[in-house]
Amino acid sequence: MREVIQDCCNRYGILLVVDEVVSYRVGFRGAHDIFGLEPDLVALGKIIGGGLPVGAVAGPASYMAVFDHTRGKPAVSHGGTFSANPLSMTAGLAALQSYTKDAVARLNQMGETLRREIIEQLRRREVPAQVTGASSLFRLHLKTEVIRNYRASFPSALQKAALAKVHLAMLERSFLMTTNCSGALSTPMSETDVRDLAAALVDATHETWKQSPWD
Repeated sequence: MREVIQDCCNRYGILLVVDEVVSYRVGFRGAHDIFGLEPDLVALGKIIGGGLPVGAVAGPASYMAVFDHTRGKPAVSHGGTFSANPLSMTAGLAALQSYTKDAVARLNQMGETLRREIIEQLRRREVPAQVTGASSLFRLHLKTEVIRNYRASFPSALQKAALAKVHLAMLERSFLMTTNCSGALSTPMSETDVRDLAAALVDATHETWKQSPWD
């Protein structure tokens, strides 16, 4: 599929824009590098701001020139509340200087450890659930069938209600996840943090299963 997309864009002069707001963390140069894509523009989010609100569009000078105001009115006007925000830029610089290849490799290894540990514990406790993800990203699914595409990940009404309970149970255990029970590891985390997270998520899911079966 990626070859088709890349070839189509190259053949017809279409800009290939990749949204890496979430997936940039998948690899040192982002997910597009892992999947062999050569985008014209890349959208980035707060991971490049050390967690503070920030956004960016990156690309070659020939494309970014439309924002250049040094020679008069730019072809495309650009501005915003966080444009060149000193706090975001300072935090972002520090974050990116620490975001080395070794740091990414360590983070991704912890992600693999987390997912493996959760899956093993769910099986041992006979909870009909699984976790998917890549690199330092993970997501809980309250189903056992193999998830082969995004449609298969859609929760039923019962599963959606149960996920909300798992989310609340994780907050009570001092872990913040998204409302669909997905999350991301961060570089300050240790192996102990990963083990604690795995145990908490399995406990919360098991507790919910006993109270509100979804299968």
